Formats: sequence, C-alpha cells, structure tokens
Amino acid sequence: MNDNLDSPPGTILDADGSVKTISGQFRKADLCSEHRLNPRDLRKIDSRIPNLVPTILVRKEAILVNILHIRALVKADTVVLFDTYGSADSHLHSVFLYHLEHNLRAKVSGLPYEFR
Repeated sequence: MNDNLDSPPGTILDADGSVKTISGQFRKADLCSEHRLNPRDLRKIDSRIPNLVPTILVRKEAILVNILHIRALVKADTVVLFDTYGSADSHLHSVFLYHLEHNLRAKVSGLPYEFR
C-alpha cells in the first residue's frame, strides 16, 4: 500500500467553526509529523478498514475518535473530520458536519472549543 495519499479525505474546521479545507487529501506521513502521531494511530480512523469497536485514542497533541460514522482528529484549535464511505454514512457525516460547524460558531454557551 502506498502511504503517500492513502489517508481518507477530510474536512478541516478551525476553533471558530470556519471550514478551512473540504474533502482535502492528506498524506499519512504529513498527518503523522504535523500532529505528532504514529502511523499505527491512523489505522483507528481509516474508514476502509471495518472497525465495529468504538475508539477514542488520546495522544499528547491530539485525540483520535472513531465512533459509528464519526472519524476525527481533534486538536486544541482544529478538527479534521475524515470522510466516510457509503451513502448512509455520507448523509450522517454531512449532518454531523453541519451541526459541528454550527456548534463551533455558537460561542454563547461559554464552553471551551473542545466541548462545543
């Protein structure tokens, strides 16, 4: 398998809910170096590998989440929401992305970024 562009595409949102990248392609090596992850960590969010066990993987600078249709890398000021494959998953993914964007923009709750 070629590690150059075999990470699933994803959408990047900043702490204010602004979309920075839509369905961007990422290199595994770049994701690992930028977010200080091990290559094996990315297996937990690879939507091409069936994984029925929900996973929350905590690292020093990031949290990796794989729960149902949500596959994300959460940092202190950024969320990378990885695209999922399949029509039902794509619809749920779009709905989740819409709500995430709305919740990050709504700062009236007083909650820190990570909890919105």
